Amino acid sequence: MENTLHPSRFRFGIDLFPDSDGERIVLPFRRSALAILIVAAMTIIMTVPAISVFKQAAADWGRLDDLFDLVGALFSTGWLMGWSVGLLVLYGLLAVLLAGRETLILKPGSVQLRLGVPFLFVGVALDPGKIRRLQYTTPKPKSGKAWRGPHLAFEYAGTPMEVGSGLNELDAMQLAGRISALPAAPVTAADIPDTPDTQSSTNQRDPDATRPGTGKQVDTAPRMTLPALALVGANLLPVLGVLLLGWDLGAIMVLFWAESGIIGCYHLIKLCITRRWLVLLLGPVFVGHFGAFMAVHFLFIYGFFIEGLSGNGPGDSLAEVGQVFVELWPALLALALSHGISFIIHLPRHRTGRHTAIGEEMSAPYRRIVIMHLTIIIGGGLSLVIGTPVFALILLILLKTFVDLHSHQQQHLLDRTG
Repeated sequence: MENTLHPSRFRFGIDLFPDSDGERIVLPFRRSALAILIVAAMTIIMTVPAISVFKQAAADWGRLDDLFDLVGALFSTGWLMGWSVGLLVLYGLLAVLLAGRETLILKPGSVQLRLGVPFLFVGVALDPGKIRRLQYTTPKPKSGKAWRGPHLAFEYAGTPMEVGSGLNELDAMQLAGRISALPAAPVTAADIPDTPDTQSSTNQRDPDATRPGTGKQVDTAPRMTLPALALVGANLLPVLGVLLLGWDLGAIMVLFWAESGIIGCYHLIKLCITRRWLVLLLGPVFVGHFGAFMAVHFLFIYGFFIEGLSGNGPGDSLAEVGQVFVELWPALLALALSHGISFIIHLPRHRTGRHTAIGEEMSAPYRRIVIMHLTIIIGGGLSLVIGTPVFALILLILLKTFVDLHSHQQQHLLDRTG
């Protein structure tokens, strides 16, 4: 079991209809004029470039004449989406500093701690049986907790927490007594720590549910599972396109670029499952950064491997760009189905995989994509040198398939081992 609170345990909610059961306590909430001024100034400073980029993005979307216009619009929009998350956090912090309140809801088996503004909050439900060392404390001056003033501190599953601000000692000790008097939450299967017997039975049920450093055996041998077979099949379909439909190097490179977009879409769905409401913040960051990366990458792929081969230079109309994707629709559909099969089969692991660090989970698709595209760009460059005969294109596809299959197996091995 983990000793820290995971973000997925927090809940975002609307407090329009307060709970009728349980004791509701609205705690004092100290406000700092200096903190309000600093956050307000930062909010204004960050809003100015956001307005400028928004105007630029609106202008870019209003004049979509060619590929450069589209890439510019996508890049500025992606930047704006990522930037808006920081702005949203600042506006939320400013609202809390101006009108925030801290509320406790005490029920048998539950202590709900909520922080927010009237009718809107983020909160976490705690098990009273895991709350330890309740004590009245006064932080040191100029410390990070000095703004709270005297408050109630405690430990929860090894995590230090605080509640209240500007509390007097009598109110704090009465509150501590109410919390201590609450019964613990009922014990569930998830709360039972692993023992040698339960670990053994767990390994028998799911040999993949092991972690390095725990003394358990980890099955690292590559296996041709259904997702792997579907991935191989979808990757080999372009061979038929080369042999029967005359697909050239440019079409193959665009196809593999589009696969990165498919991977990104499924990863966004995975974030929704593993991070729940937190995806409201993580989603725009991922979409903005990943979208900008994909837009610039496509400009390079299209300009070098399509326009470069034809000798006309970049700047084709969007109709001509779209025609490239229309011709590739069977392979695009196969890749979408292949990654969909993998996603659905590994869905139970996605639902229970919230132990992964946020930074690691956000960067996960980049590792696979970077390796894949380094392979196809190097292979594509070699194909250009030797004149892109049919056998060279097939060799490129086979090389990409091998690398992609290896990355696929390594990625899901990491998902299994945590």
